[in-house]
Amino acid sequence: MGTVKEYLKSAINQMKHNGYRTFMTMLGIIIGIAAVITVVSLGKGMTDYVNGEINGLIGNYGYVVIDNAKTTELFSPDDIRLLEESVSDLKGVSPYFEEVGRAKGTRGTYQADVIGGTEAVELAISSKVYKGQYFTKQMVETGQKVCVLMKDDAKHLFGTDECIGNVIELTLAGKTAEYTVVGLREAINSEMVTALASEMDYYVSVEVPYTAFATDFGYDIDKLNMLLLFADQDILQKKVKECAQVLENAHGLRGANALWSYSMADMSEEINTILGGASTFLILVAVISLVVGGIGIMNIMLVSVTERTREIGIRKSIGARTGAITAQFLSEAAVLTLSGGVIGIIVGIGLSFIVCSLLHFKLIITPGSVLGATLISVGIGLGFGIYPARKAAKMKPIDALRV
Repeated sequence: MGTVKEYLKSAINQMKHNGYRTFMTMLGIIIGIAAVITVVSLGKGMTDYVNGEINGLIGNYGYVVIDNAKTTELFSPDDIRLLEESVSDLKGVSPYFEEVGRAKGTRGTYQADVIGGTEAVELAISSKVYKGQYFTKQMVETGQKVCVLMKDDAKHLFGTDECIGNVIELTLAGKTAEYTVVGLREAINSEMVTALASEMDYYVSVEVPYTAFATDFGYDIDKLNMLLLFADQDILQKKVKECAQVLENAHGLRGANALWSYSMADMSEEINTILGGASTFLILVAVISLVVGGIGIMNIMLVSVTERTREIGIRKSIGARTGAITAQFLSEAAVLTLSGGVIGIIVGIGLSFIVCSLLHFKLIITPGSVLGATLISVGIGLGFGIYPARKAAKMKPIDALRV
């Protein structure tokens, strides 16, 4: 243990003796480690932010679609009832109609995104109904002309959110119908939605029973090519696949690959894969700077070996073994890179805090990333310090003393 202490003491003394050169040598390691810490933190923060925005905006749903290029089969309300009766733990099933048209209220006319579905469409986004009610199963089955609006949209159309019972006029593809407001959703609190909305013309969102939508605007509810499926997040993928199998059997499409399914869980996995790939690429770029820093370590250690040739000769002439010389120079390289690594970790955490604050990301610094950065810095010191250390250790005393 005493020998190790001597090696460390010698390494620290060498760093102090050549302070400016030591700092310039460590700079590459500092930048590289700081870059790795910052990139890892930003990658995790971005992933957390995007997943949070998605989960905060949309509900837990998936969908099943029939490929009309492979079959003439289509879904109908009978399929909705079949899934509701045969698949457990489903929160709802709905067809999905969507058209862009115009909505007219007492305060003006706006472009409108009109969505038709069952009462389960309430679960399609995270925004809750805070005034009135969502349309019910009975309203859907009887084709009542009722609608649900977003709070902000109601204020645009009527100048107030006290508009339950008011009538709006919807115009789609040249056809016009009146719908009574029965409920209002809360505003969606999403930075992503706010940013997108600021770049677009204002649209109001109107949700109506699909039966009334089909009747008023000329759609056939017995010819549906997509069904939305709602379930808890932890079982969503399983339930979507189960529904797909039930529908394949019901329509004789087993093995025809004419029906495909997708869920929000699949979307989250894809987004995480994309963000993870981008983060990995940036980490590899940062690692390049570590390699450059390691080359700098090797060069400065070679200079140190040259400057201390006579010292090495004296030590070997009085009995220092090859292993001891190697260990001395390796310890110097390791201490040099470890010091740079510690400084780089501190700088990286500071940069991560600043950048995450500016981008409104959650700061996520994991012990694994800090430990990994520490091990990388020491590994670089040992890896790039081996050649100079071995060069010093293999010197012959007589040749070294002659310098």
